[in-house]
Amino acid sequence: MTDKEYYNDREWVTNSMLGWALAGPKYMYKRMNRIGEEEEEPAYFKFGRAAHMKLFEPKAFSQTYFIPKYSGPSNAVQVKFCDLLISTKKIDDDVLVTAYKISYSVDKKSNDAILKAAQKLYEDNKYYIEETKKNIDKELLSKSDYNRISTFENMIKSHKRASDLIYGYAGCNHGSDIYTEFIIKFKSGEGRKFKSKIDKFVIDHETKKVVIVEFKTHSTRNEDARMDESFKKSFDAFDYDRQFYVYYLAICSFLQHECKVDEREYKFEFKTVAVKSNFDHEVRVFSINDKYIDEGSKKFEQALKVFTYYQENGYEYPYGINKLYEEELKP
Repeated sequence: MTDKEYYNDREWVTNSMLGWALAGPKYMYKRMNRIGEEEEEPAYFKFGRAAHMKLFEPKAFSQTYFIPKYSGPSNAVQVKFCDLLISTKKIDDDVLVTAYKISYSVDKKSNDAILKAAQKLYEDNKYYIEETKKNIDKELLSKSDYNRISTFENMIKSHKRASDLIYGYAGCNHGSDIYTEFIIKFKSGEGRKFKSKIDKFVIDHETKKVVIVEFKTHSTRNEDARMDESFKKSFDAFDYDRQFYVYYLAICSFLQHECKVDEREYKFEFKTVAVKSNFDHEVRVFSINDKYIDEGSKKFEQALKVFTYYQENGYEYPYGINKLYEEELKP
């Protein structure tokens, strides 16, 4: 299943979809019905997706992305001009003029002037256009983003604990089962369909231990900010505890149905490798203890209750989650 197929499927509920419900009925309706999804993917999401793939699926990364060797267009209008040429099989004077007219305002220019300007713009970006044409089936990743991801890799490799979690056996015996960017579909006791895509987890059947590893890029507001404090704020703001609890449910199902073992006999460990994406690119490893997983369980139950309520009763409410929970959902 590709990323696009995974995220487009609304039949199986994800942790992110539960978050849509908590954002309010109007937002959930918009996301469930894909309203506005034709808009371009946010840059931070594209970067995070590329970083995860480079760390956990390096072969898939090389098949998915290409990093240009040559400098490309310098502004949005030039990008439009180049994109038109990239999508054209044969480039001649007529094509150049047409692409230029579509991209620029040319009311006061003669055809000769337009052709001359288009030819210069093409020559300035020729190698970029040809290179991109050859990689038309791949997604372009800028040199700067690729260099940032490479910096993350180097920092992780120089951090013993982080390196073992990302690239090794995560403190488990050699020969343990390792799964990366792994999708698990499972059902709740009530038959609700869920799915989860987990960065990495390791199952050590000998010691009956499961280690779940999540990679997060993280930024701080200023250079001197303590990463543990700022990460805790992000942890609370984005409900990472609920996310880990969903991972826990998914792997329990995997152990039971795929591994044919009693999941209750296994001890779970939850780890986050966080890399500061600005300033000095600090690497930290955070262990998530059972207290947070218990809190994630409560958040999961609340979010699921809200999600189900909106699905069954519609989205036409003038208020959001807090009032809804007080007035409609409490027993």
